[in-house]
Amino acid sequence: MTEGLRQRSPQRALGAAYPLIGLGPGATPSGDDLLVGLTAGLAATRHPLAGSFAAGVARDAEGMTTSIAAAYLAHAGQLEFSERLQRAALAVLTAREPDLRIAIIGALAWGASSGADMMVGLLVGIQADAPWLRPRLLACADDGTVAA
Repeated sequence: MTEGLRQRSPQRALGAAYPLIGLGPGATPSGDDLLVGLTAGLAATRHPLAGSFAAGVARDAEGMTTSIAAAYLAHAGQLEFSERLQRAALAVLTAREPDLRIAIIGALAWGASSGADMMVGLLVGIQADAPWLRPRLLACADDGTVAA
């Protein structure tokens, strides 16, 4: 998926995303949460494929996942995200390290695994156009409170 995003190939990115739709247990399966986070990351960095990728995932998700997850993906398809996810994206991109830790820990606390799944997606989406991010996140992981 990331290769398709880096190559600016919507077909390749969507083809890789398709198997994640509905993957996992729960009201919002892990694959769906990851895709919501990923589209938020693409939107936050204004990735050129953000809109088409998000809309394509939302379209593909119809009838393939739970109604709750489909609703989240439909909103993500319109580049609409929860305040918590938007706050986490902003912190990853701009916040000082203490504020970044707070935002990430807050996002991770969402649901049984939804927050963690969305954060993974968010970081993958942001890194698709922000390779400078990895050292910044590793610096936050040094104390063990945030995994990189």
